[in-house]
Amino acid sequence: MALHRLLKKLPLALLAVLPLQGCATAQGNYQERHIIKHLTVVFLDEESLRHEWQVLSGRQAIVFASQTNTAIPALKSLQGFYDWPSNTLYCPKWNFEVCGHELHHAVLGQFHSD
Repeated sequence: MALHRLLKKLPLALLAVLPLQGCATAQGNYQERHIIKHLTVVFLDEESLRHEWQVLSGRQAIVFASQTNTAIPALKSLQGFYDWPSNTLYCPKWNFEVCGHELHHAVLGQFHSD
């Protein structure tokens, strides 16, 4: 019988807690809106991506770069890029990490060194 009374009161108890929960999460909400006019996204295979980079930038897509704490250079390869003049994002079609990174450049600008 005590369980039956508890179950009857349970919905009221939940309603009493929900408003507190809503107030707690409302303060932590975050929204930042960006509108990118005339954004073009081009999905490319690896070879075409490197070729497009070389044509647009005049630079090599694969370079040797020095590493910290070792004399052996690392081979760095272009994964994707955002072209500012044409407002175009170039990336592999199913690589969400790279495409998302480049989309952040389109929205936030240059946030790391070349």
